[in-house]
Amino acid sequence: MKKASKNSVRIITTLGLLTIIYTSFVVYISQTGPDWEVPQNVMFYISILPVILLITMILIYKALNLKLSSEAHKLKRHVIIISCISFIFSTTIAFIDIYNWPLTYPTISKFLNFYFLLVVMLIAILEFIYINKKLNDTTRTR
Repeated sequence: MKKASKNSVRIITTLGLLTIIYTSFVVYISQTGPDWEVPQNVMFYISILPVILLITMILIYKALNLKLSSEAHKLKRHVIIISCISFIFSTTIAFIDIYNWPLTYPTISKFLNFYFLLVVMLIAILEFIYINKKLNDTTRTR
């Protein structure tokens, strides 16, 4: 695999995982604060989500146009899936009223407040390690 495509895979994966983590952070921060009002910083973080959506659309485009060797074709599919998940997740959070959940869905809100961000960050770290290991394996086999 060429060095440029290897770096492209790393960049696309990193940005995709960071957008997922940011969106998870928006979900987490929207569940904190008093139940009777939406914290002002939540509205700021939600206002950045359209930029995140634009980044994820660019990531999907770049992932679809990656030129990888035949042994790294599975990796390309993996990167496309990460990009699509980051787009779908950001779009979903942008269009639902997540900041009202402490009042309307208190059980889900408590779950999101305690576990969601931690689990997403752990999955993102493991995914990043997996992608880097696969990149190193495809480089060694050549």
